Amino acid sequence: MTPQATDWNEYYRNAFPLSRLTRAISVRILLNALRRAGLAERRALRIAELGAGDSRFAELVVHAFDCAEYHALDNNAEMLSRLSERLPFVIPHAVDLRNGAPELRADLAFSMGLIEHFDEAGTERVLRAHFRCVAPGGLVAVMQPTPTRSYRAVRFCAERLRIWKFPDERPLRDDEVLAAAERCGGVPLDRRISPIGLTQTLLLFRKP
Repeated sequence: MTPQATDWNEYYRNAFPLSRLTRAISVRILLNALRRAGLAERRALRIAELGAGDSRFAELVVHAFDCAEYHALDNNAEMLSRLSERLPFVIPHAVDLRNGAPELRADLAFSMGLIEHFDEAGTERVLRAHFRCVAPGGLVAVMQPTPTRSYRAVRFCAERLRIWKFPDERPLRDDEVLAAAERCGGVPLDRRISPIGLTQTLLLFRKP
């Protein structure tokens, strides 16, 4: 049976109770990995956030790096409109990433909690969209949940309390993501895991 899709409008109106904490930890992990990869040494960056919705990462990423353009890609026009009103510097793109993405020739394409909301084929198509967005030599970063014991325990409790908001979330093992990225031509650069109950793993790649 196909799981019910996550209601992202409801999520942004009433976020999952742990989201603020997990976002703070996740963005720190992301920024540290990108600095280690040398992104802070580049100037006038073009950055693309996939599955941006009403992004809670855009301001932090723009503040951390010399960003000339920030592109937000999502299929939810309402959330992109809210984001554009809140952050006028954002360039919105209403697009279903399963069908591809524009060739933005970005220095970085990243997503935080996106690729796990699809079946295996959909995950690979959306990952391929990341690589399509970046220029040769650009970086692709994806963060997704990992099926550790602690992840399963926290999710089990949240589901029983009826506060779990992601019915279609499919925690991913590294080998699935790495194999899909390899088929997209990605070269692995870094792996970092978040120290939280709902375990998240960041994987960083370079486009040859």
